[in-house]
Amino acid sequence: MSNQIIAFDSFMPRKLVLTPLLLVGLLSAPVLAGDEWKEEHIMREISYLAQKLLDMSGKDTVKVESPAYVKPFLGVCSEILQEGVKLTCVTPKTQAAKAGLQTGDVVVSMNGLNMVNKDERETKRIYYGIVENMKTGEEMKISLLRDGKRIDVVATVGSLSHPAYVLEVKR
Repeated sequence: MSNQIIAFDSFMPRKLVLTPLLLVGLLSAPVLAGDEWKEEHIMREISYLAQKLLDMSGKDTVKVESPAYVKPFLGVCSEILQEGVKLTCVTPKTQAAKAGLQTGDVVVSMNGLNMVNKDERETKRIYYGIVENMKTGEEMKISLLRDGKRIDVVATVGSLSHPAYVLEVKR
């Protein structure tokens, strides 16, 4: 079985190839910014990640630009298993939560396509195909197992907005 965690979300543009470490750090900062985290701690982490970015690139200046975009979004994280697609998180107040999806649910069918396969690669192929083709406003028919009982739900795909930004890191 695979322990790979994936987001049930359309994929980000692959433009930011040089910056995975920086992006993980920047996206994690709000999560880490609890009561014990002050602005100086966050700035120190960003500075460290910016230095790593420069070291990885071998340049004195690295510029990352991203246009604004809106992407389809449902609001779950998942793990591919032979038994189906296990929901490892459901983000509160998202379309997934509104549809009644819960952490621990195992999706066995999406839009009539079977998610239960002896070959996890086949499940991944089907699942990623659905995720890549999601459209905002589309209704997703999801059959799942919860506590041994089959439940059918309909979830409407929402959207997630990303603002444009330019990030320039210099030595």
